[in-house]
Amino acid sequence: MDGVIVGRKVCIVDHMDYLSLALQLEDMFGKYTISGLRLFEVGSQFTLFYKDIDEQWRTIADVPWKEFVDRVQRLRIACIHDEARRVVSSSFLI
Repeated sequence: MDGVIVGRKVCIVDHMDYLSLALQLEDMFGKYTISGLRLFEVGSQFTLFYKDIDEQWRTIADVPWKEFVDRVQRLRIACIHDEARRVVSSSFLI
């Protein structure tokens, strides 16, 4: 599904932390990969980025959860192998 844009909404305020968000994303998109997304796990092939209110793409978990909730506008699940490329060409857009 590389490069596929998926228009899905996730209610960030329904989650208490990054792990809870990762579990929902796994339920939503993990079935599209052989090994699942396994976000925030060692050895995962995927990582998570977000676009903040300043229109900058940032790595998830670089800021405390509350700050993330206040600033996030868009999420992007990216293949780690593609991380060297611009985050704009990532796998899933939520």
